Amino acid sequence: MDAASKSAAVEFEEAGDANGASLTLLRLLVPLLWRRLDQAGRCHLRACCREARRIASCTVEALSLEKSEWEPVKCADAVAGLRGMLERGCRPRSLALMFRKGDEQWPEPETSAFGLRVLAELRAVSPLPLVALSLMGLPLTEEVARAITEAAPLLESLSLRHYDLSHGTVQPDSTLSTPALSGVQGLLRLTAPHLQRLVLKLGGPAGSPAPAGGLGPLLLQCSRLEALSLRWYCS
Repeated sequence: MDAASKSAAVEFEEAGDANGASLTLLRLLVPLLWRRLDQAGRCHLRACCREARRIASCTVEALSLEKSEWEPVKCADAVAGLRGMLERGCRPRSLALMFRKGDEQWPEPETSAFGLRVLAELRAVSPLPLVALSLMGLPLTEEVARAITEAAPLLESLSLRHYDLSHGTVQPDSTLSTPALSGVQGLLRLTAPHLQRLVLKLGGPAGSPAPAGGLGPLLLQCSRLEALSLRWYCS
């Protein structure tokens, strides 16, 4: 090897060492910074470089999608962003889907479709990481309930806020002897075996009694339950 080749080889090796040191530093610093930065700071951190974005995605354990207005383009962007994070190694253990209704009512079919797209993205990764779920405003249809159990077959924590027990059936084929379960009841029946923490904030028409009769048998199926919060309000 001549002198020029030796010099080039040394420079290449030194560059490799420098890159390795930089990657090691990023892997140490990004998780530490991520826990201390606000939303704006995290956006800047992700924009630093591809590796910082990948490490940041792997650091995320809790995802929250909160929507107060029906904006199809932004909803599509949110799903695409989630897919990108999952492709970079994000494996969230908890997910919050909060649809806060403002002046305009969310279109129910579109809301369900958006929730199903999010759950489908999570269901596509391996291993399935999700063990905690918080929901508000997502219609608990039969398809949604099934998608939840497929995306989180070992769900340990479930929070349902502002749901009406009389709406959102997951058992459409009912008879007088087998009345239809509400969305809340149907989801509880499917997730009961592994639940350890359950938060329910449920509503009903003015003057209606608290739903002890409808929930009691289902709560008895939650054999691993360690914490329960049940709040009832009249709409």
